[in-house]
Amino acid sequence: MLISEASTLRAQFLNGCNLAGCEFVEGDLHRAFLAGSDMRGCDLSRAELDGTVFTGTNLENVKLLAYSLSYGREPVNLEASLFGDFKFSSCPHINESEPYVAGPAYRSLKAYFIGRGDYDRASWAAFSEKLMERKVLWANGQYGPWICSKVFGAICGYGELPVRVVASSLGGILIFAVAFWLGNCLSRPAGGRVAGFWDALYFSTCLFAGVSFGDLVPSGSWLARLLVSAEALSGIFVFGLFIFTVTKRYVAR
Repeated sequence: MLISEASTLRAQFLNGCNLAGCEFVEGDLHRAFLAGSDMRGCDLSRAELDGTVFTGTNLENVKLLAYSLSYGREPVNLEASLFGDFKFSSCPHINESEPYVAGPAYRSLKAYFIGRGDYDRASWAAFSEKLMERKVLWANGQYGPWICSKVFGAICGYGELPVRVVASSLGGILIFAVAFWLGNCLSRPAGGRVAGFWDALYFSTCLFAGVSFGDLVPSGSWLARLLVSAEALSGIFVFGLFIFTVTKRYVAR
């Protein structure tokens, strides 16, 4: 069933219908049964979605406004997976052509999922909300805040992706190890021999974790002192960030 335009589908039974690309701007979908329907690319701007049943509905790339999920409106069986699949290179999403509109919509989805105790999907919506905020910063020419947002997102996924903190830690340890090695910044106290790459990696790991065994020492050069200070501070910062991210992701909500 293909519908090109519709102003009201109030309480209609539309199980498994093809509604892809339809426009429901300010449409009335109150208590409509849309289970299993294909609604990819639909425009649901300001649509009335209170009681609308979305079980198994394909909602990928729909245009959605916060209005339709606010002020007590309660769609039924709205899931993050309805907006697309979680893949390595992509994740569920609504229409993001207008970030300043999509951002509040994601915020409303976050509140919707939190209200149901579905914190995993709330985390997805929160992360997507921050991505939209970053796009708005770029569009407004606020490049300083944009860079900070970009770095924070890369390091910890805006507090929603602890795995990124782990990946950032491993990357930082490797980078400092290469710097120690190429800069000849380490030696063994006993023999005075310049340490190799694997020694540098071992030293970098221990330094990042705040542990020192004394079998490797930095040279007295300014580069060695700079690298040791920078990695020590980075380790403290990243461990604190990891605790914050895990707490926010799994406990705080």
